[in-house]
Amino acid sequence: MASHISNPAPRLRRINDAKDRHWSELMAIYEQVFRPGEKESRASLEANLSRDTTGNAGGHIVVAGIDPGGHCLGGIVFSYLRAVNCGHVSYVMVTSTARRRGLGTYLFHASKDIIHAHARAAGHAAAEGVFTELQRESRRRPETYDRSRFWARLGVTPLDIYWEYPELTPGAEPGGHVSGLRIIHIPPTLDRRCGGPSSH
Repeated sequence: MASHISNPAPRLRRINDAKDRHWSELMAIYEQVFRPGEKESRASLEANLSRDTTGNAGGHIVVAGIDPGGHCLGGIVFSYLRAVNCGHVSYVMVTSTARRRGLGTYLFHASKDIIHAHARAAGHAAAEGVFTELQRESRRRPETYDRSRFWARLGVTPLDIYWEYPELTPGAEPGGHVSGLRIIHIPPTLDRRCGGPSSH
């Protein structure tokens, strides 16, 4: 992988089972990184967890970055959507002590390798691309600027679409501070490896 990553590079581990101890560690990071209203419940994530190598009909595929001591530093939750031959990134998260070392970029490219493998298994040469939803920048939410810069360094194509998604956790107001999202699509022809460290 051509992204700059701290040395030694974290070991990438696929998490297929919610009983995996690294899943619990990753969920602790998830709770710290994302606010109510912009994340699914843990139960929802686990219910859709892909438990085999071919995916779970669009279910969540999870890859974690593990340090030499065996601790989870972060992870990425994504899916392969066979109907449109695309990948969808739901969440990228890195613990605060491991940010700005390239781990987010490293995880993203690992997810793309898996997405393209799923596409080939489905009879395609490669996936058409990868997309995600990104919250618009807000001065009240400094982390939104960090997230935008992270994706910008990956060479994204932003589609300026306004929409509001429904309640993700009980009691969280639909839309609210996560309304107005940017759809990001990364076609294979525009894909480029990031040359600088990630903020995630």
